[in-house]
Amino acid sequence: MTDRDRIQERLRRFESAFQRIALELEELGIGTGLLPKRAEAVELPDLHRLTRRELEVLRSFLGGKEINAVAEHLQIAVHTVRNHLKSIFRKLGVRSQTELLQKFVQVPKTLSRPIAD
Repeated sequence: MTDRDRIQERLRRFESAFQRIALELEELGIGTGLLPKRAEAVELPDLHRLTRRELEVLRSFLGGKEINAVAEHLQIAVHTVRNHLKSIFRKLGVRSQTELLQKFVQVPKTLSRPIAD
């Protein structure tokens, strides 16, 4: 299984979990409108430009690990993780960790609005 396949599988699981939660909220009468009208295709970035180590850092980061945890997990210095992230940012055309996450996970815009009581 390639890294791209793993990321797409994680996205499918995320979307499935999100839909279950949104349905439960709607059944409770809150969070109406959280479910998207139709599924939108997520365009994944070109991962072939990343080195093996950059892919490991990216995979750990997307798995929810913070920089210190990534360094510990991969047994490298925090400074090295930051350097890998800078390289990943440059190769994927992003400027922050938030933008990087947004390349892989698209949360419906309705989540950014407060849920009515």
